[in-house]
Amino acid sequence: MERMVLLAGVVGADAPKPGLIPLGGERRLSSIEPVAFRLADALPAPSEVGELARVVLLTPALFAEGSVPRSIGGAPVVAAAVSRPLTVSGWDMAARGPKPTRRMAPSGSVYWVRLNPLDRRQWMERVHLQGVCTEAQDNRDGFGLAAVGGW
Repeated sequence: MERMVLLAGVVGADAPKPGLIPLGGERRLSSIEPVAFRLADALPAPSEVGELARVVLLTPALFAEGSVPRSIGGAPVVAAAVSRPLTVSGWDMAARGPKPTRRMAPSGSVYWVRLNPLDRRQWMERVHLQGVCTEAQDNRDGFGLAAVGGW
């Protein structure tokens, strides 16, 4: 018997009840069970950062300025390493039509920011393992998850 294990996280919603559920387009019968896991434990914030910090996107992000924002969490971006943008669209159920196509910075993009004169601890709390997209709804949708590192 072939067995595949998939780890998925549910954020901001109630997790499904443990047991058997159908998953995927073919609705294959799958077993689901909760596992205690905190991303912050697996990827802790640096104990301190200097005047400069690095921000790495863990999920694709949407910024009003395009793939290189002017600032992240209030800290100005001074350099960036960004691959080709990704595109996202979808269907608007309320308007009964397509959503506009938007360009995203891909996961793995790196931004270097200058933290002076910001409070570094407060900035890290706003950015590390948080959504950094321009629009709050994009953050709630899981876009723009970022990790902070030293420079």
